[in-house]
Amino acid sequence: MFRQLVGLVLLALVAFGMSPAQANIDQNNEDNDAYLFESPPIIEFGAITASDTGNRANTLQPTFAIGDQSTREFYNLEVDVMTSGELDNFDVISACFFTSSAASRASERDSLCGYGDGSPTSPVANPGPNPSKALSMAWTTDGTFRIDGTNSHYLDTGASTHQTLSIVRTVNGTTRTFDAHRLNFRFALSHAAVNTSDWTVRVVAVSTPTPKPGESAPAKQRTEVLLDTERCSESYVSQVAFRADPPTANCGTPDLFGVNFFGGFSSSTNRSVDYGSINENSSSDPQVDLSTGKYYANDSATLTIKANDFTAGVGADQDTIPLETDFVTGVTDRKKLALECDGDNTLLLSGEVQNFFADRPLSSQGDTAADAEEPEDAPDHSCTLHYGFGAVYANSTYSNEVQIGIKDANLDNGPSNEKIEVIPFE
Repeated sequence: MFRQLVGLVLLALVAFGMSPAQANIDQNNEDNDAYLFESPPIIEFGAITASDTGNRANTLQPTFAIGDQSTREFYNLEVDVMTSGELDNFDVISACFFTSSAASRASERDSLCGYGDGSPTSPVANPGPNPSKALSMAWTTDGTFRIDGTNSHYLDTGASTHQTLSIVRTVNGTTRTFDAHRLNFRFALSHAAVNTSDWTVRVVAVSTPTPKPGESAPAKQRTEVLLDTERCSESYVSQVAFRADPPTANCGTPDLFGVNFFGGFSSSTNRSVDYGSINENSSSDPQVDLSTGKYYANDSATLTIKANDFTAGVGADQDTIPLETDFVTGVTDRKKLALECDGDNTLLLSGEVQNFFADRPLSSQGDTAADAEEPEDAPDHSCTLHYGFGAVYANSTYSNEVQIGIKDANLDNGPSNEKIEVIPFE
């Protein structure tokens, strides 16, 4: 009887078209929505290039901002910044060329270059970044290129360019087309940029995603990328691989550039020294507290000196009295003059360049942006003129030219162009 009852129950279930598992369940469906923001800014950029050749600039030459800016040494940095959203959502794209020894940590880079996590759209407050340690430049979506701060760095806004384009990238098997800003910064370095071999590049891009209708603007999205030797900065695909766990790309070592030595003087005005009237086989009174000038140097510097022979008359009638270069007594009863000058040591001047004041401090040592570009005072010097005899034009003025130069005193610190810049005085 029991078996027959079970059979009847099963038959009844089949007859009504039901299954035992569904007998007591209702359907309850749910629609899910999510407003997905655009990607944070995607940055790709490569090495700095020389404007005149288009080749990588392993070393950059600082120049002085005076007169025609077109005579300065120019360099280019090209940056692509991509988005999955709208190009107008970018607030600012900034590039900073800086000495890494001054900013090895992210917080130090933010303080030196601006556009940090806490205030991503703000440059360093005026007078801006210290020009001896950083050049900060930026572009905003109103189409404006700028140098941040008040300094002698220079951005050629007429030759710096912007364009928009589409860029395709495949990441982890997914191919996407991004809209992009392509920027080409053309710039020249301040004379204050320090002579080291540890300069590198940081690019920061900041955007504000389009909010969901009816909602307030979301937080700004900030991306920072450093130039590296593995060229991850040139490849978004590599940047994603570096973020993987574990990383499948190596992006850790900064790519570095050198900044050459710069030396110069603050004035090109000739200065005159009058040694008065001198008898034969006699000497002038010492001329003391003579100004050596104010100089610019982005590394410790050596001031040099040289002089040419004394002359009177012109053309075929010119009389020359050569300089004695060995001993003051060498002028006695000889047609010679000896110009004896005191710097670090006592020198007899000649046509050969000699070190006058060695290991002078760099001028690019100020803690503030304004101080870093100011010249340094060179020590004063003194000179005495010794005369033998033999002037063709007696009772006449003979004159010569003395040149003060400057060169790199520390060749172990940063690259050197081994160039001496001189400025004459009489």
